[in-house]
Amino acid sequence: MIAQGFNVTPMDGSAEMAKQAEKLLGKPVIVRRFEELDDDHAYDGIWAEASLLHVQRSDLPAIFNRVHKALKNGGIFHASFKAGDTEGYDSFGRYYNYLSAVWLNDLLISAEWDDISLSETDGTGYDGKPTKWLRMKASKGIRPATEALSTP
Repeated sequence: MIAQGFNVTPMDGSAEMAKQAEKLLGKPVIVRRFEELDDDHAYDGIWAEASLLHVQRSDLPAIFNRVHKALKNGGIFHASFKAGDTEGYDSFGRYYNYLSAVWLNDLLISAEWDDISLSETDGTGYDGKPTKWLRMKASKGIRPATEALSTP
C-alpha cells in the first residue's frame, strides 16, 4: 500500500510484530489492538487481512462498531477469516473464530454496514493445511442526520 502511494498508519496488536514491521517499513508502527481502537472518523480504510480471525466471536460486534466509528463516511473495511461454522482450535492450539458467510453477513447488516461483499477462496493456513478463506469488504455509508423535532 505504501508503494502505491497510500498514506498508511500501520498498527499491530503485538509489540514484537510491530517492531519487525518497523524494520520492514522503515516507519513507526503503532502497537494497538482492535479492542483499543478509539479514533473517530479518522481513516479512509481499514485493512485487517487475517488480523481478526483469533478474536472471540462474541467480541467481534464491538470491534466492528469501533472500526465503523474510526472510518470516515464512505470508508472501506476489509477483513479476512478462516471460513467455517464453529469456532475452535488449530493443531497448534490457537483459537480461530471460523466464520461462515451467513454469520458474517448478518453481523455486518446488524451493524449497519453498506456495500457488503463476501467471497470464499482456497488457500493455506500457517500450518500449511488447505484452508477456505472468507474475505469481506464493506463500507461506512453516509446516513442522513436525524432531524431535530421543533416545537411551536
